Amino acid sequence: MSPGWREWIIWPVGIGAMIAGAFGIFAAFHWSFPGHELVDKFGEALLIAGFLSLTVDQYVKKKMLHEVSYDVAKYLIGYELPAEAQDRIKELMGSRIIRENYEVHYQARKIATSGKLRLEVTISYYVKNITNHSEIYQQHSELEKHDSPVIIEIKCETSDVKAAYCRKGTDVFATHGGVVEAYGPSIKIRPVKERFTYRISNTHSVIQPEDYSDLLSFLHPTINVKVTANFPPGFTFEAPRENLSEETPPDTWEYKRLFMPTEHIRVRWFKSKAS
Repeated sequence: MSPGWREWIIWPVGIGAMIAGAFGIFAAFHWSFPGHELVDKFGEALLIAGFLSLTVDQYVKKKMLHEVSYDVAKYLIGYELPAEAQDRIKELMGSRIIRENYEVHYQARKIATSGKLRLEVTISYYVKNITNHSEIYQQHSELEKHDSPVIIEIKCETSDVKAAYCRKGTDVFATHGGVVEAYGPSIKIRPVKERFTYRISNTHSVIQPEDYSDLLSFLHPTINVKVTANFPPGFTFEAPRENLSEETPPDTWEYKRLFMPTEHIRVRWFKSKAS
């Protein structure tokens, strides 16, 4: 019997016990028959047992499981590791949302006589809910106001009709202080086991110097990152060479690894020496 089946079956059993107990109490109170006092006591016991199985018992089991798993986690993940490293692993173990196949593409073109580039950046990734229940997720993009950003589009592509959206134009973003922010609607991400996929993406443009850099930061645990770029002749685009996948093609930087929240990748572009 699977764990999911065991969790489901406790409800009809508990409710059945409460109904049977209530009927026993009713029968013993209204009808006189041999052994009615015993039936009354047995009915009370069934009613209480059913109620406890659906309320207190469920809470106690979940709390005990959480506390025990937390206490033994340090033995499972490496007792000799420093406390800071153990905390980092515990943070990963508590993750509810992960992102996979995170792709970033830079499309650059020169702005005549300005010494600057206009970059159109498209970021896309799959959002996965690894819990057993739906989780709320909200797409968020934040850009520096001094880069003259324009958020072109934010969207979620999915067969889950209630979660799909596409927003374009100036109604997408708002300015707060020195940043321009865009938010998608709050959506429910269904568990992975329900076989829905959620592809989140956003496209924006910024104006940057010809020699500059950008920082890709990860707000959720992210698995597999790919960076591509298309720059005008005379420019070089670079990303870190460490941990690159061996089969990564030219002009592509692919990292088949896990990035934890607050980790990042810095990319750079500059005029080639030959130019």
